[in-house]
Amino acid sequence: MRKEQITEQLKEYYPEGLTLNDIMAYSASEAYNNRKQCIESAWSDRGQWEQLKESLTDLSAEIWDYSFLGGSPSYHFSFPLEQNEDILYSLFVSVILPYFAIRIMRLPDRKKSFTPVCDTDFQVFEKLTKKVQHVFPEHLIIKDDRLLQTKVDIFEADGENPPSIQHLLFSTIET
Repeated sequence: MRKEQITEQLKEYYPEGLTLNDIMAYSASEAYNNRKQCIESAWSDRGQWEQLKESLTDLSAEIWDYSFLGGSPSYHFSFPLEQNEDILYSLFVSVILPYFAIRIMRLPDRKKSFTPVCDTDFQVFEKLTKKVQHVFPEHLIIKDDRLLQTKVDIFEADGENPPSIQHLLFSTIET
């Protein structure tokens, strides 16, 4: 995957060249309304959301659900592993484009990565990938930290300006 490919796909959901300062034009744009419709559809039909959330319970007894928080276009679940509570895993599944990502946060230093490092990370990534692809078979995983942190300056979105690909596809929430 390349920045150009994802940016081109995002044009269907984020108005190009419009700023949030002109909220009337931004909210009337076709791209904004496409994104809003995807979020509303996923919110009202919670079947896939609940199926995915339920499938995570074998990984952790604590599943925190941040889906759609702040208008973000994704299902977002975070959880610690019971054997190591110093690491928080977050699963993001976009409802606007067929992508998902898994973020690892080492809590002592708040270091974040979308790339597995140790054996446990690889095992969690493998399990989560199977669970996501069972519910969303068309979704592809993005593991490239640099790609996800790449800024896209033709779009504007709440919370980050210019927004990153991670922000546009998933969320800016840090948990």
